[in-house]
Amino acid sequence: MGVLRTVFRRNTHNSFFKALAGFGRSMNRFYENKNYDSKSNGEELLLKKLAKLNPRIVFDGGVNIGKYSKLLRITIKRLVLK
Repeated sequence: MGVLRTVFRRNTHNSFFKALAGFGRSMNRFYENKNYDSKSNGEELLLKKLAKLNPRIVFDGGVNIGKYSKLLRITIKRLVLK
């Protein structure tokens, strides 16, 4: 691991290593899923599948402005939010 760290440290301005670092950052963003658009990140699709189970109660543990709760209300008609 020390050898690899030394190689990266000596080549920080190398275009290949810059591209590799950029790729690593992109993969990290993909893994972290910092996409907050419910239509494109899969949340809306998940809620539509959940609606088919016809749940009556869903716990929304997020502390925000209520957009997710509104989306739950629209998607699942008989829902009681807790």
